[in-house]
Amino acid sequence: MRLIPIETTLSTMWRSSISRRLVLGGGLSLLGSRALGQAMPQTHGREFYVSPSGSDGNSGSPTSPFRSIGRVFTAISDLRGNDTVIVMPGVYAEQVVVARGGGPDGYLTLRSQVPHMAKIRSPKNTYSAVNIISSYVTFEGFDVQAGGNGHGIEATFIGGKSSNNGPHHVRILNNISHHNAGSGIGVAYGDFYTIDDNICYANCATNHYQGSGISIYAARAVPGTDLAFRNFVRRNVCFDNSIIDLPGDPEPPHSDGNGIIIDDLANSQSGYPAGTYPFRTLVDSNVAFHNGGRGVHVFLSDNVTVRNNTCCHNNRDKLNPGTWRGELSNVGSSHTIWVNNIGFADPAANRNNTAINEASTAALRSRDVIWKNNLTYDGRPGGASLSLGEPNVTLSTRAGGNLFGVDPQFVGREIERASDLQLRASSPAIDAGTMAFGISESDAGGQPRKKGQTVDVGAFEYDGRGQEDANRMDAPGGAAQQP
Repeated sequence: MRLIPIETTLSTMWRSSISRRLVLGGGLSLLGSRALGQAMPQTHGREFYVSPSGSDGNSGSPTSPFRSIGRVFTAISDLRGNDTVIVMPGVYAEQVVVARGGGPDGYLTLRSQVPHMAKIRSPKNTYSAVNIISSYVTFEGFDVQAGGNGHGIEATFIGGKSSNNGPHHVRILNNISHHNAGSGIGVAYGDFYTIDDNICYANCATNHYQGSGISIYAARAVPGTDLAFRNFVRRNVCFDNSIIDLPGDPEPPHSDGNGIIIDDLANSQSGYPAGTYPFRTLVDSNVAFHNGGRGVHVFLSDNVTVRNNTCCHNNRDKLNPGTWRGELSNVGSSHTIWVNNIGFADPAANRNNTAINEASTAALRSRDVIWKNNLTYDGRPGGASLSLGEPNVTLSTRAGGNLFGVDPQFVGREIERASDLQLRASSPAIDAGTMAFGISESDAGGQPRKKGQTVDVGAFEYDGRGQEDANRMDAPGGAAQQP
């Protein structure tokens, strides 16, 4: 998937299919604590304010706010790291180009004053709604929809020039990105990404480059600290992201529409001379359901750890002719670790749908892939629901600790909301995980990750409350809104 503008036509089909799955839950979208993987001392800097009732001739103070978000970047000539742009509730009919950033001493932060109440709605003659073209940027708490043919939130080229690498040290936190022609969140050509606690739905319907809910594409290393992980995708909810109407007649075949994709970190499609991105990426505690493509897809990307995710009833796109259709999908990717995940496939949607797909061919080699303590199910008890390009010892022996063909026993009988994918008290996923590859601080709902004897399998840690907890998470305060 590439993030280069191209004219497309937004399909109206995609706007009417979503209403019954909008209630996602306050526990998913308004998490209390985060363990940022790129922590640095953050000094409190200046604050500038934006309000729909303000004026772009104002000073940007709390009592004299700017009218547009973009005005901050032209009015404040020395905007810098540790400064914060606070955006008050309302609708902002503009494309936001984040043309300034911070540095090693601190991030420049753009934050919705009330989570998800600052709504960015870019005009039709623009591409992506939010385009981050600087490094050391935090973008937090917005509701985003692009009116053009691009993505919700994009970070691709420094200074907006395609000859440059992408911005690095970018944090995209707790946003709702929806009904975009391309990806909900798409970052490329950079390094040190943190994509946490976002909700991405109803995206990638018409973009020529076939985006996904969340996409990291062709990462390129920059000098930095020696961390276990440099890139993080954690506690996000991705659903109903599906390609619907691509340019061309007849309709070109579909290949993406994934919940989450880690895409070509080998830089094989970009011609980047440095080659494979050498550092590790963590995909942890995400929920992906009812997407057109795979739940979590690692494609041509080495050194990725996929841990404690729940992927259910994805691969729904009937115009995708591919036979590699795993809920948990590893294709041409080596030194990857898949641990404590749930893959719940729906073979009724396509007979090739499986819980796990590990593809390996002469052209797409997957070496040294570890599958530990995952749970697979496709509605048929005892069926492993695997598709393997070559034998994998961790998927063929008891030493892997995987549970094959086992009903995870979700709270929801019908999967309509993210909270339906929590575990019942009788779930075999409880205390069935391993901590050998580390655990996160919190689960998909913001609760402590380990509550029993060991970690559970899947995105949600069972906390003993079952349906009571599901009801708590579906409180109206956290519901996404129809555009």
